[in-house]
Amino acid sequence: MSRRATLSVLAPPDVMPLVEATIAFAVQRVIADNPELLWPPDVPRRRASPRVEAARAVVALFGELLDAFRCYRAVRARRVAGPPPTSIGRES
Repeated sequence: MSRRATLSVLAPPDVMPLVEATIAFAVQRVIADNPELLWPPDVPRRRASPRVEAARAVVALFGELLDAFRCYRAVRARRVAGPPPTSIGRES
């Protein structure tokens, strides 16, 4: 009796939740290393150190990445749903 191996083709997993979780962890780590980022605006402070300024830039960059992911997800959802139905020919 001969048995054939069957190949199951699965869709690749969506890695976006993993990437977003990694970014969220990175933001938490940056904030943990620079708690000055959480100070309210009315707290008097000296000029921010270069490290804090860099941390602010990194957090802003992560925010931009998450916005781009939201746009990607919206475009991808439209592509998965498919184009809207179109009528062929004219109906009288």
